[in-house]
Amino acid sequence: MNVKVAQSKGKVFLCCLGRLKSVPRDNNFVFLVTRGKRSIDGVRQTTELAPSKDLFYKYTNLWKKSSENWWHLYEKQYLDELDLSFIDKLREGLDSGKNITLVCFCGDETRCHRSILKKLFTELNYETISY
Repeated sequence: MNVKVAQSKGKVFLCCLGRLKSVPRDNNFVFLVTRGKRSIDGVRQTTELAPSKDLFYKYTNLWKKSSENWWHLYEKQYLDELDLSFIDKLREGLDSGKNITLVCFCGDETRCHRSILKKLFTELNYETISY
């Protein structure tokens, strides 16, 4: 008799570059999700999940310096620009039991695109863990 064992889903880890060493590296594909180029051993650079240059400029030069509530505008524009075909590729890996780590330079995840990605993967029923 052949018994098929259900494969458990992989986990999504999220962190800033300074905390990357804290993330488990076994069975884990690590992606630097920024537009800035950086060569890091074992880390794949990808711009598909990074904010566009236009959105990043608005964030760093306009919104971040203002006191008005801009985060909902950032989140909407980021999701509108998001490459969903890349999300689907990551889901294939997660569904086969692979873990992924999404890394960027922001120390505070609460006002970073990582928080939007965390929410998205949580809504897709993946376990997400922030470092």
